[in-house]
Amino acid sequence: MPRPKPRENCHSPERHHFKLSSILPKTITNPETDCPPAIHLSLIRAPLRAGNPAARQILLRRNYASQAGSTFTKEREAVKAHAAQSSELWRKLSLYVAIPALILSSINAYNLWNEHWEHESHLPPPEERPQYPYLNIRVKRYPWGDGDKTLFWNDNVNYKKSDD
Repeated sequence: MPRPKPRENCHSPERHHFKLSSILPKTITNPETDCPPAIHLSLIRAPLRAGNPAARQILLRRNYASQAGSTFTKEREAVKAHAAQSSELWRKLSLYVAIPALILSSINAYNLWNEHWEHESHLPPPEERPQYPYLNIRVKRYPWGDGDKTLFWNDNVNYKKSDD
């Protein structure tokens, strides 16, 4: 038994037209079904093929019924305005607060570094400093180098008297 043919309406795939209601004014559509009349597709595409920019603009324009004053559009505009204000605020904070703070903290760190090494220059050399029993305790050897120096050993700062 053959399948019954589904009822054809303006949104069925059997119709060979694209959504004309998006490019045609509402006055042309059928008010009972809210469907556009059956216009051959080539009549619609002819101005597009001709390259007439004005016709292309009119035919490709989206005509939404609620586009002008919808709450969605107003909310989107409000979100865009808020985003513009927020991005401007963070741009100003980055330029006028963060960058000067980084510069000032860098100058402070440089001055502290120089004061530290100035203070270190007045101390006796590492060989003459007392070696307390709690300094440089080694229970087992390290698996690198000579086995006596830690991974972060600095010969300019760290010192260990040999047990000779």
